[in-house]
Amino acid sequence: MSAKDSAIVETILRQIEAAHIHTVKIQFADFHGIARCKAVPARQFPHVVEHGVQFAFPTFALDLGGNPASGTGTAEEVGYADMTAMPDLGTFTILPWEPHTAAVIADLYYQGEPIEFAPRNILKRIVAEYEKRDLLPIVGSELEFYLLKCDNGSWRTYSDKPSMVYTWNGTIDPDGITRKICSAVEEMGHRAVAVSHEFFPGQFEINLDHGEAVDMADRTFFLQTSGQRDCVPKWFDGDVHGETAHRPRRQRLSFTFERRRSCDARKYVLRPQRRPRIV
Repeated sequence: MSAKDSAIVETILRQIEAAHIHTVKIQFADFHGIARCKAVPARQFPHVVEHGVQFAFPTFALDLGGNPASGTGTAEEVGYADMTAMPDLGTFTILPWEPHTAAVIADLYYQGEPIEFAPRNILKRIVAEYEKRDLLPIVGSELEFYLLKCDNGSWRTYSDKPSMVYTWNGTIDPDGITRKICSAVEEMGHRAVAVSHEFFPGQFEINLDHGEAVDMADRTFFLQTSGQRDCVPKWFDGDVHGETAHRPRRQRLSFTFERRRSCDARKYVLRPQRRPRIV
């Protein structure tokens, strides 16, 4: 471990102690944007930083139904081998919705080499190509989702008022759900820019501040994973019964370039959308 990494680890360990963190999730995004992870005891974190965590390489052969696809080069072709997830210490984040828990995003390696088709590695290669041209991609992320509420056993849109686009008040968010989400984003240091109601009833959007491409992808990933089941309810201060949340999967990405200069869930649900936009 380099002296720089040792200093970062010491800083993180102080954060872990101060926040009473018991568990650290070592996670990465698969092809579908699902957060694959292993949870390790906080005392194991220095060992993980040094040696990584092993995952089954065939994770990248799975479809959304959990069925392994053939011919991927990650399963029987390599004897169902393991890959190594090495934490990127700069992504260490304490999770507001999971008590005593933090997470870190990992880079993936197979036999000591970066896995070419791992989503984060793909993005890093793209950024490197821009850097060769003395360009730096600056990216903004807008995540949109529908919020639903369970009412007497049936699901309905959380806000059913028409013509509420670009509003944000107690009429369209009476329980303050989006306020809690944005507060958690700020608590994580992931810099929300704005939140508002979108065009259709119950449709919301959250914008994150522009940043360098990999950093923006990491922050977007954290926000997406935060909307998974049992996450959103943890952001409420009071007793909110039976909520559920599914991660927002629709996002818009806007790109600009600059020259390089040296819970227990049953009541609410996020219905995902996806519509990429590049401008």
